[in-house]
Amino acid sequence: MYRVPRFWGIHAEPTRRIRWFLGALPFIIIVSIYSYASYQRFLENPRDKLMPTPVKMVEAAKNLVHSLNLRTDEWEYPFLTDNAHTLTRVTVGVICAASVGLLLGMNMAIFAGMEAVLYPITAFLSAIPTFTLLPILFVYVGVDEAAKVSLIFLATVFPITRTVYLATKKVPQQSKVKILTLGGSQLEVVYTVFLPQLKPVLLHAISVTLGVAWWSVIAAEAINARAGLGYRIFLLQRYTAMDGIIPLVLWITLVAYSKDLALRSYVTWWYPWYTYSKT
Repeated sequence: MYRVPRFWGIHAEPTRRIRWFLGALPFIIIVSIYSYASYQRFLENPRDKLMPTPVKMVEAAKNLVHSLNLRTDEWEYPFLTDNAHTLTRVTVGVICAASVGLLLGMNMAIFAGMEAVLYPITAFLSAIPTFTLLPILFVYVGVDEAAKVSLIFLATVFPITRTVYLATKKVPQQSKVKILTLGGSQLEVVYTVFLPQLKPVLLHAISVTLGVAWWSVIAAEAINARAGLGYRIFLLQRYTAMDGIIPLVLWITLVAYSKDLALRSYVTWWYPWYTYSKT
């Protein structure tokens, strides 16, 4: 009697418990190797900064969460302030990019005239490395919040636009013909046929571009900012404070992953037909 393998082979069907274990295994290995290596370096040099022990990283993280200002004798909470600034920049930039990308990509795919005018320039601008625009933004927009949000917007609007554009092209034309045959207007075709089908596509595009958004905001904050997670990382980098940098990098990764997971879960919950069509 043939038994389905649980781990190895193209016909393997791991159980949920095995999947959880296999998923956690790489993390366990990495943490174990780093803990052992950092402890060995600590025994050789207790002041080593390149590979701080987990205990040192926990202590540094506590100082980032709250610390006493010796000048004013008041408690400060830099971690909360940095998170608020960074998350606000990412959220505003991505929302603006999603709004523009949805309208631009959808209308370009539906109206041939708009496609002929806007698609070539959209494709051309999307090829520009976004980070190279940062000095230009600083000159014309300034060094305040507008430049950072603009960089996030420019980094995400074109991928979202092209994703929505391609998805709109795949919508069956029969739906459009039916609405027009029943006397519907062109705007009714756009907002009653295409738009509902593109909502999960937009959310999926946002989840894909979140990594680019985080990269952009960290880069912008590193160059010119007074608060933010990127600002804090490069401030600690001046002192080679790896015990603070590593926890911040892990926190940024956790927040970015949580946002991506939340968006994907929302799409799976509210649009099961879209998830099913992709599997």
